[in-house]
Amino acid sequence: MTKPVIETVQLERCIHDEEVYPRGAVDATTVRRLAKAMAAGEEIPYPILWAGKYIIVDGVHRIEAARRVLGDGGTIEVEWREYKNKAAALLAAAEINSRHGRPMSPSDVTLCIQRLEAFAAKPEDIQRCLCLTEEGLAKIIAERTATYRGKPVALKFVMKHLAGTKLTREQAEANKHAWGHGPGHHASQLLNLLEASAIEWDNEKLVAKLCALRDALVDALKRREVG
Repeated sequence: MTKPVIETVQLERCIHDEEVYPRGAVDATTVRRLAKAMAAGEEIPYPILWAGKYIIVDGVHRIEAARRVLGDGGTIEVEWREYKNKAAALLAAAEINSRHGRPMSPSDVTLCIQRLEAFAAKPEDIQRCLCLTEEGLAKIIAERTATYRGKPVALKFVMKHLAGTKLTREQAEANKHAWGHGPGHHASQLLNLLEASAIEWDNEKLVAKLCALRDALVDALKRREVG
């Protein structure tokens, strides 16, 4: 087995390239947690960089956490690895991320599949790196994919009912910023607070948002009745 090549590099030289990133976004909570661990002196696994290109293949959260602690002028030890092209780098990143670290969400997996398909990766390679069966791969594509302007879009959990549809500009933007549980969960939580007289009515920003929500719901329900 070839001995890993470890080298200290400047953080400012490390490149986060979304084309070889198997997730939808960098998770701020994970970055904060890692930054606290680093500041406390905890050792972390070496991030993996594409040799000669400085592109991060594994360890985006670790690099971002190090930047918070040390600044762009700081340094970090990384492991260099060789890749034939971006498709090979993304396959490697997907294989690593699907097996350790923060679990990949269904929308992460869907977006990763779309990026791999854009590189013309073979279905069997996609299945292998993401630990999916042929049926599992087909199910994710069918249940979590819509299109916008002719391009596939990985749907977040709260938007998955739009699978197979053509998104409007507003829907595509909403999907970008969607997070957390479905609207039913949030509606139940809000109703619970209202029924328990537990709303913080002195919070002006909260009250303004609740009023905006009320107006939007009334308008949406009227349009639904007319339709």
